[in-house]
Order: sequence, then structure tokens, then C-alpha cells
Amino acid sequence: MDQHRGARDIPLSGLLARALADLTTQLERSGAGAGPVPSPAMWFGLLRCVPLTGTVTLRQLPELTRLSKRAARQLVGTAATRGWVTSEGTGLQAQIGLTGSGVEAAATWATLEPSTELAWSARLEIDLPTLRAALAELTGHLALELPHFPISYGTADPSVTGGSRRNGRPDEAGLPAHGQDWRPVPRRSGGATSPLGLVPLLSQLLLAFAIDYSEAGGGALVIAEGLARAFARSDAAGLRELPAALRVTGNGKSGLERHGVVSVHPDPDHPDAKVAVLTGVGRYLRDAYLPLVSQVEADWRSRFGPVLTTARDRLEPIVARLDPGLPDTVMTVHVKG
Repeated sequence: MDQHRGARDIPLSGLLARALADLTTQLERSGAGAGPVPSPAMWFGLLRCVPLTGTVTLRQLPELTRLSKRAARQLVGTAATRGWVTSEGTGLQAQIGLTGSGVEAAATWATLEPSTELAWSARLEIDLPTLRAALAELTGHLALELPHFPISYGTADPSVTGGSRRNGRPDEAGLPAHGQDWRPVPRRSGGATSPLGLVPLLSQLLLAFAIDYSEAGGGALVIAEGLARAFARSDAAGLRELPAALRVTGNGKSGLERHGVVSVHPDPDHPDAKVAVLTGVGRYLRDAYLPLVSQVEADWRSRFGPVLTTARDRLEPIVARLDPGLPDTVMTVHVKG
């Protein structure tokens, strides 16, 4: 893929992902993820859902966070290690509450998020209320409530919903295929989206697009986009040149190697290096990427009409000012803090 495409040529998922990635970087430069301040993934993924007083049970967290059970458990474990939450009791009835440090982190985020949005919009000459209104209106049309930060189904599964299981229950009619640890949360009719900040809005839209991409047969969007970017001009690429999102280690144990998407071999021209080569499955995923993102966006245009057009019109001039090398999707697999 050409990194120097104009914003009009970038798929909607790419516009959302690039804006989100740049805003996340600005949050990190403002202190998120450093020292006692939780990272954007930790704050939006978990801590925002833990009450300032009282507790929430581990059983409740997947619905509140919109994450899989395994992702919620991983976040709780990391948050406890970092001293932001306590966990009392066992199993799904464990009571999760904020520590003093967690309450301080919540207070920090209460000012960090809006101030960073303002600084970001000033840097990029964005009309912040207009952008937020356009994203909120489009988010309000989504069928599901989705995570407020792109966090995958689990550390070994970069998809949103996990797997392709359909259990045929009547109450699941029309909902996406998913693994047993992820339960869809339908969006309530008239549910307010306007109070949400840019990160939750961008994230929900990007994840909704990723779910529809998977439903269209493309698998995990983050994998397909990474393959299309790394192998745009050849079926082979240096192992060290692959995007980190693909997580190819070259030891035969990484997910894409085990699932027959790529194979890794010694580089005949450089004895200390290795080459990753696409298999037939890998070529299919790469070649399907651009047609499928176009198909999904066309479907969204039919479903959402002018609401989608407005959101895209607001995002294009922003992305035109960003680093052209930013990837066209974002997914966090393991939250470290």
C-alpha cells in the first residue's frame, strides 16, 4: 500500500485508526502510561468502569467494559499489580474496587482527557465540537456498545469478538459470530453518545468496522491490514521489517506461523537475518484486504447515508496533516499498564 495516499483514498477504518493513534500518542506525551498514570488502554479499557466508591464484581466487568472475559481478567490482574485496584473474593464474585492510587488516577484522567483533546485539536486546527458531534451521531447508529479502546478478544487472538461460533439462540439473531468469552452488548435505543470523548467514539467506530470486516470473510482486520502493508509489493519480506502488530517471531510458534499464514526461512543473502514468506492463506488475506474494506465502507454508506459522509468529511482534513506512515488499524492485544 502507498503510504502517501491522499486522505480521500484512505478507507474509513484507516481514517479512524490514524486519528486514534495520533490522539493516543498525544495522551501519552501528556503523561498517560507514565508512572502512576494509567495508559489509555488501561483507563478506557477497565478503570473507567470501576466506581470511585464501592466495588464491581468480576462477573459484571465484561458487560461494562464490552470486552471478553479473558481480556477483562487480564486487565484486572495488571491493574492490581500496578496498585490501581484491589480484588477481594474468588471467582466471578470477586469484588473489584479502586485503591487510593486508583482514585488519584481517575482524578488525573478527568482533566487529562479533555485538556489533551483541546491541545490535539489546536495542533491540528480541528473544530472539536463539530468533529465530536459527527462521530457521536455515527456511533449512535451502531447496533452494539463496544469497547472504548481497541483491545482484542485475548492475548492470542487479535480479533474483536473471538472465533466464528454461532450458537443459534433466538436472542442472538443478527449479531456477529463470537467466542464464548465475549458477549455482545446491544446499544440501547436513544443511548447518549454525545458525552463521550474522542477516544471512545473513534474506538467504537473502528471496532464496529473490524467486526463487519470479519463478518465479510476477511478475518482479523489488524492482521489483514498488516499483511497488506508488509507484503504490498512482494510475497516475501524481511522478518525485521514486519509490522509489530503481526507478532511474527520466526520461531515457528507465533500465531501466523502456526496457522499457516506465513512461513519463515533463513535469508540466503544475509546469514544473520530471516525472511517471512506468505502462504496461500496469507496471500488470500492480503489480496482481500482492499476489496473488503471498500465493501464494508460501501455497506456503511448504504446503511448510514449522510451521517457517514459527514464523519468522513470531518476526518479527512485531520488525517491529511498526520504522519502518512501511520497504520490503517489499531488493536491492543496485551495491556501492560
